[in-house]
Amino acid sequence: KKYNVEFPMFEKINVNGNDTHPIYAWLKQSYPGRVTWNFSGKFFIDHHGVPRARANDNFEEIEQIIQRLLKERNDEQTKH
Repeated sequence: KKYNVEFPMFEKINVNGNDTHPIYAWLKQSYPGRVTWNFSGKFFIDHHGVPRARANDNFEEIEQIIQRLLKERNDEQTKH
């Protein structure tokens, strides 16, 4: 289905249950729990490819996570 959009879309996958897609199975090893709705259950991966946080739709929380991860990256870069 195109859903009336003109940009590339990913294939529909299972994010919960026995047929959970491998990427979500991997993410949920670090941050367990069901993904409750489309576009919720945001996972944050750092620049090393490590899952570092999970948030739902609280924009203040999302901003704090992003700011923290950016600061950590910046601090790491200034050490070298």
